[in-house]
Formats: sequence, C-alpha cells, structure tokens
Amino acid sequence: MEKVKIKDIKTGATKEVKKSLAGDYIGTGKFELVDEKDKKKVTSFTKKD
Repeated sequence: MEKVKIKDIKTGATKEVKKSLAGDYIGTGKFELVDEKDKKKVTSFTKKD
C-alpha cells in the first residue's frame, strides 16, 4: 500500500492517503499533490554580522 501526501489548498493542511485515492481527492479541486522533491531542507543556520 503506497501512500502519497496531498495538501488542502484552502487551509494548507497535509495528509497521507493511498495512492489509488489521491486522484479522487485532487479531482474535487480542493487538494493538490505535494511534491517532496522540491522542498529544500535547511540543516544549519549561519549568522551574518
């Protein structure tokens, strides 16, 4: 059972659903698929003086 993340467009909330059901959620127009490859993770912070 593969799961994908979808995001509510109005509230910004994310949820994991079965891949087979993701199309049904997206088809309502209230959700969009979350692409985790585009997100950049910040692992360290630097302080500029």
